[in-house]
Amino acid sequence: MRIAYLSYDGMTDPLGQSQVLPYLCGLSERGYNFTLFSFEKTAKFAQNEQQIARICQQNHINWQRQTYTKKPPIVSTLYDVYRMYRALMRQHKQQPFELVHCRSYIAALVALRFKRKTNLPFIFDMRGFWADERVDGGIWNTKNWLYKQIYNYFKNRELEFVTQSAAVVSLTQAAKTEILSWKGVPANTIIEVIPCSVDMTHFSRADIDTAAIKQVQTEVWGKQQQLQKSGKILLYVGSIGTWYCLPEILAFYAQLLHQKKHIEPWKMVFLTPDPPEIIYNEAKRQNIDAQNIFVKFVTRQHLPTWMAASHCALFFIKPVYSKIASSPTKHGELMSMGLPVICNTGVGDMAKIVTETKSGYLVDAFNTTNYTKAINQIDNLLNIPQEYIRQQAAQVYALQNAIEKYAQLYKTVLDKAVTK
Repeated sequence: MRIAYLSYDGMTDPLGQSQVLPYLCGLSERGYNFTLFSFEKTAKFAQNEQQIARICQQNHINWQRQTYTKKPPIVSTLYDVYRMYRALMRQHKQQPFELVHCRSYIAALVALRFKRKTNLPFIFDMRGFWADERVDGGIWNTKNWLYKQIYNYFKNRELEFVTQSAAVVSLTQAAKTEILSWKGVPANTIIEVIPCSVDMTHFSRADIDTAAIKQVQTEVWGKQQQLQKSGKILLYVGSIGTWYCLPEILAFYAQLLHQKKHIEPWKMVFLTPDPPEIIYNEAKRQNIDAQNIFVKFVTRQHLPTWMAASHCALFFIKPVYSKIASSPTKHGELMSMGLPVICNTGVGDMAKIVTETKSGYLVDAFNTTNYTKAINQIDNLLNIPQEYIRQQAAQVYALQNAIEKYAQLYKTVLDKAVTK
């Protein structure tokens, strides 16, 4: 059963490694034959090409990679869309596909055009409300005439992607409910909810020894070794720009330092690819001593050890319209490591998940009153058994559950195509 998988994200990027390849490898084991089309950024490709090529070869995935075109804006993307379509058509003529699975909106432009040419069904794996994310994140300023036109174009295409696809994959139930409320979307539209999943074999404490954890903690506390034994680590993982609320995160941490000042030392660790000075400058603005902050970039391979060395995790995301469709990858990873998570409401299904799993704490608004309430619960959070949190992660985020859902969706779509 031949499937074309279209991704404008690169497989040599962390996102491709965590949110594309694990699914395809699992589905390949079930007999699906993938040709994977992706666009790779030059620097990441140079670093990781051999590793990704080996994974694809071992799992019988035909990886058709092309170089991502960065400049000039807009024109470069149109050029890449053209290249993806040509590559897809070329492969289809050599060995016809039975189904196209497209990841997000740029790939969906290609899948929709390809369907109109070949009548081949496609799955729209939307990954979020992309056009609205660009606006909410300040990437597209709709006061600018050009960006307003681009936004309107993609909102119109979005409706076509939903109505012309054989099925839609949404990351959240909240987004599914929203989509079905849109004018022009039939009530019987197939929408499968599959959140960003976690490889629980990778994000596990099973193979992490105490020496590795102690080494991380020693690095974190640095010259403050006298605090290490009684100290706690508050962890943030991932990017800090766009929708991620760095000022609010540090305001929470400042309140934590204030409330715990005479009880126990807390250090905040940021594991991020972003420049450390952004964090240190904001910390200084909020009168947080630099020695209370630790910033480092850690590869996915080493993330589990750093998570295991931490005590509690924190992230805040702007609760804007587009974020009802978001499923933060980090949440499943942190839960899989048994870490309690403090986060905010208004993002995807987070409120429902945290409430039902009793695995963390929800902040309803970014203010001192709510931060104080959360901090008052930290001792209770630290007493939640790690294995319990991990078990809850398995119920919501386990990779095998997602693979099973995709396999069932493929079967549904392909069976429907045969009966037409």
